[in-house]
Amino acid sequence: MENNKRVILAKAGDWDMWIATVRIRASNLRVWNIVTPDAEEKPQRLVEPERPSTTAIHTARAGGNIEAVKSAMEIYNLDKEVYKIDLADFERQAKALSDLTTFLQDTISAHNITYLKNVEPHPWDILQALKKRLAPSDTAQKYEVIYAYRTMCKGPGNQNIETWLDEWDRVYTEALNIDLPEVKGNRPMEDFLMAVESKDPHFTSTYMMKLEDGEINDIYTLAERFRHRLRLKAIYQPNKSTTHTAFAAEATNPATASKLDASKSDTSKSEASKSKASYKGNKKDKPDCLCGWKHFYNECYYLNETIRPSSWSPNAETQARVDEAMKEPKVKKFVEISLQRSRDFQAKKSNDNDNNKAREAHPSFSAAVSHGSYSTGTKTSIYDSWILDSGSDTHLCNKSMENRYKQQRLAEPGDTVASGTQVLPIHSYGTIIVSAKGPNGNITIELLDVVYVPEYLTNLVSMHRFAAKGVYHDVRNSRLERDHITLCHIKEHGGHYLLEDNTTTSATTQSPTTQGTMKQSSSHAIVKTATPNQWHQVMAHASAEAISHLETSAEGVKIKDKESTVLKTNECEPCALSKAHRIVSRSSIKSDMSTKPFERITFDLMEFQPAYNRHKQVSHIACDFTDFNMVWTHTSKSDSRRILLDAVTNIKVRFNAQVIFIHTDNETSLDMEF
Repeated sequence: MENNKRVILAKAGDWDMWIATVRIRASNLRVWNIVTPDAEEKPQRLVEPERPSTTAIHTARAGGNIEAVKSAMEIYNLDKEVYKIDLADFERQAKALSDLTTFLQDTISAHNITYLKNVEPHPWDILQALKKRLAPSDTAQKYEVIYAYRTMCKGPGNQNIETWLDEWDRVYTEALNIDLPEVKGNRPMEDFLMAVESKDPHFTSTYMMKLEDGEINDIYTLAERFRHRLRLKAIYQPNKSTTHTAFAAEATNPATASKLDASKSDTSKSEASKSKASYKGNKKDKPDCLCGWKHFYNECYYLNETIRPSSWSPNAETQARVDEAMKEPKVKKFVEISLQRSRDFQAKKSNDNDNNKAREAHPSFSAAVSHGSYSTGTKTSIYDSWILDSGSDTHLCNKSMENRYKQQRLAEPGDTVASGTQVLPIHSYGTIIVSAKGPNGNITIELLDVVYVPEYLTNLVSMHRFAAKGVYHDVRNSRLERDHITLCHIKEHGGHYLLEDNTTTSATTQSPTTQGTMKQSSSHAIVKTATPNQWHQVMAHASAEAISHLETSAEGVKIKDKESTVLKTNECEPCALSKAHRIVSRSSIKSDMSTKPFERITFDLMEFQPAYNRHKQVSHIACDFTDFNMVWTHTSKSDSRRILLDAVTNIKVRFNAQVIFIHTDNETSLDMEF
């Protein structure tokens, strides 16, 4: 477990954090002043102290002088005590240097050991050798910190907010260490507030005023207050209940939905109101309510009596504020209309649910299996195998694993797994041992908190749970790895990645009856009808003779307007281009070719349909010399200028290369600067 927490020096970007851990370890061993790489000269070698001599005592005894003997004995005893102290200090330093040398070797990646082949095994020599090759220059470090700080100022986006806050603290601390002008005065606090505005506009506006009034002067205090506000919002205004997904499935526990119902709180945002979702949906930002919280009127306990929990009691001050606002006729009418619309929506939704109740009681399960769908009773080829599932946040096993499965606790009533439109009950939770093929033979892996659903289609291993333990799926090399070390190999089967492959056993144990439960998705073959020219395009521009035999050679094909002929080669542009002997290239060939990486780059801006994050613009940069490509997505064309500037800076910092020529197609969004 200790090794997992160590910082490994693998590349130049790891130097700052790695040397900080070395400094802490050496300071604890009280040898940092000896091994610091900032010292230009190597420290003197440790010399073991010499044991005090007894010659003076023997000489005094030979002379017969008692006083001289006593005096020599006193001096010897004093020298002996000093010797013990010096010896202990020598042994401590020698052990500390030995332990530090071992620590350095354990925290250096294998390919960096090459730099230490001809280096004396002394911490100072090791640190000097690594510093020359991996320590970033002051200029490069400055550019890296500037780039990182500007990136943080853009806000967390879709990133986990806690991770983003930790990264902000780290980047800000590095900027302080190099005395970056961007973090002087109130500027970092203003940048922080603007970065988190999309997450909490109220927090930004409130603390902007406090910043102008001089009430806030510390960025760490500001960040901690934002964290505290996020924790409070998570407690009193949860967005949605926790779900478990598996194979596009989810497991839900209704017990968690009522945890906040019994709490006497001023908030009117609870799991009960959440289950009675607003007719306007959750995609729209919720407005300010009369009670002071952000939610729709139909979700407010003060305005909508039908959703109040039995144990809820109003806050006197808030109730008075709501009553005062409701005295305004326009406000009262607007609230009543909103509540009535909500009641109408809920009534319609209830009727729809009643109509679909019989269908939902026994839904079908559609698995990701080609050419058909299977009921939950079907034993497919993957029924006994363990599949790596990137869409699941919990491990799951079916009845095929009942002999291995060790139950720990029963599931709560109502615990279910939803797969597509089907809902399956969870039987219990427990542990199980899974077998996999390791680098040197078979290995076993124990999975904890496994959901047992006997009727499920297969057995799932959650990659989300594995990633939380630092284990990742290397698709290219078909393996599971941690810290670049292979743990086990993965087998691909039917579009699935199998951790434990039992497909051979499953296939041989299927009975004819079981195999017969597979139902074709359609009882009648689908017939497609098109003209000869349309079939010419569908069939990858096949020849006219091939199209004429299509009806007799393929099923589900019908040709209409058979009198019409397929376009000739010179009439069909794709056919003409593919069969042409000479093709005119329309690529813009440079008169001068690049002589080194990133000397010449090309920039192109493309537009697509808006994605889930509203990004519809794509900025593409390519290096003419190496064919290295970089792509960014963004919302508007105006972002392309900033992206191009950041890319040039990034190329200079990361690759130590200077962009000399930038080729564009007169893109207007880049302004006159380009």
